[in-house]
Amino acid sequence: MSVRCPDSVEANRMSFLGADRVRIVGLPLPKRNVERGDLTIMEVDLGTKKIREIGHLPDVDRSALFFLQGLGGPALLVRDRHGDATTFGLFDASTGTPIAALATCGADASCPARLLADGRVVVGEASSGGAVLRVFSPAGVAVRSVPLPAGRRIQLGLEPTAGTLVVALAPDRLAEWKDRTTLLVDLARGTWGLLGRGYRPAGWYWWLSRTPVAPGSVASRLFFDPQRSLVVLDPSTDTFKTLVEVR
Repeated sequence: MSVRCPDSVEANRMSFLGADRVRIVGLPLPKRNVERGDLTIMEVDLGTKKIREIGHLPDVDRSALFFLQGLGGPALLVRDRHGDATTFGLFDASTGTPIAALATCGADASCPARLLADGRVVVGEASSGGAVLRVFSPAGVAVRSVPLPAGRRIQLGLEPTAGTLVVALAPDRLAEWKDRTTLLVDLARGTWGLLGRGYRPAGWYWWLSRTPVAPGSVASRLFFDPQRSLVVLDPSTDTFKTLVEVR
């Protein structure tokens, strides 16, 4: 079975709303010298094979990234660019109506963001001025800021348990994984603990594919250690157990 999207739209993200409905978010097809355009939100009825537009966001940079909550969640997180600044906003995933402006990062900052399983949003920022993780409620209200160790690049991983998040910090943007510090942040307490240096979340690749990974699942707790062996995190002790050793 196939459903054809409008010829003018390039589909970028999809999320199931149920057994027979899919939400699609897309940008207009590239045009020469056109850097911004409207982001279109569509819904597909798999039973009737019909597609309809249900909302849009006007004037979005074509290089913008946008993330849907898994399993038809209500939020759409958009990273946009305005000049040298990077902005993050939260929008209604059905209509495109703005919910909240979350954060703005400068040109020299490493600034990723994540939608968490419970609807909260986290925005990390690492620059010459230091590193911080900002936590927002599902409504886009700032909850807390968690100061982190110094770093010039920050990456956000998965949730090994509900309420915790893996964060990796690097001394510079080109640092190899062996030189990166991996932390486990407690989002409720606003504290962090050191997991180790050079531990790379294996679930990072599931996150890049936009496949939802449940907090506490084995996939959320898999890492590659500095020797590239596959290990699993024990959340009760914050220690690793080797599953597949590289010899």
